[in-house]
Amino acid sequence: MIQDVVAHDAPSASVSVPKTFSFKYHDIDDVPDFLILASHFCSSVCQPWKEGMKFQSFIEGKWWIGTVVCREPCSGMYPESLWQCYVVQWDDDNISDTLSPWDMETLPSDEQEGATVGTDLTVLNSFPWRYVEQGDEWAPNGFDVEQQRIVNGIDVVMETLEEAAPFKEPVDLELYPDYCVAVAMPTDLLTIKTKLMNKFYLRKTALLWEVNLLYRNTLAYNEDDSLIVKHAKIVALTLKSFISDSSSTDVMSCYQPNRTINDVDIVINDHSSLANDEIPDQPARPKRSR
Repeated sequence: MIQDVVAHDAPSASVSVPKTFSFKYHDIDDVPDFLILASHFCSSVCQPWKEGMKFQSFIEGKWWIGTVVCREPCSGMYPESLWQCYVVQWDDDNISDTLSPWDMETLPSDEQEGATVGTDLTVLNSFPWRYVEQGDEWAPNGFDVEQQRIVNGIDVVMETLEEAAPFKEPVDLELYPDYCVAVAMPTDLLTIKTKLMNKFYLRKTALLWEVNLLYRNTLAYNEDDSLIVKHAKIVALTLKSFISDSSSTDVMSCYQPNRTINDVDIVINDHSSLANDEIPDQPARPKRSR
């Protein structure tokens, strides 16, 4: 996954970094979190942790309780860095460890004394760092209303538009085994709908980006002037227009099959290089129609 990141470097950091940069990210087990939500970062660095304070940390599906021992830099080269700057001691085995402030959460007041270790987390809302929706992200209707409106629209597109037929479900890799070579992140209408129903998209922009991805994947695998690419553009533009207009309840009013379509119409202006940049380091390959 390629991400655009806003860097929060300390004012007096020894080494300055660009305010934005891109990198390839692959999540692996047993590696401390270095990619976190900006909202969680901002709230976590405001917590004034002091020696002797209790905290809880979510590790491998459970809450664990510990005590702050002291604060000291993880590296002398970056004395003000927040990365693993707290020395802590776990309550269950008295083993010392180092944590970053975004790894630590305050204990509820009723658990400050006699808190149990290794507590299971079964409710998503129990995450204190869960993303907090900003007021205008799904405005003016709010997420729940927009979710149902857009799901209904996707259903109509899948059931009604002939152009949507190839995009209803994931590509059959038995029929097209080289598809995953050309396309790094497959998607389809059923996948988008399922993600939306499961509250995968934190922002409407992310949903629009994946609708755009459906077209870009089709273009990556097929000839530019093929019928399936034209159909992918029509489907993507129809959904893009419908999703963007929160007052619309009729997705077919956004369907314009005879519209002159340019690639620029498909670009989603979401301030992310993912909307416009091709997947890098991808060798040129002959295209075919699917």
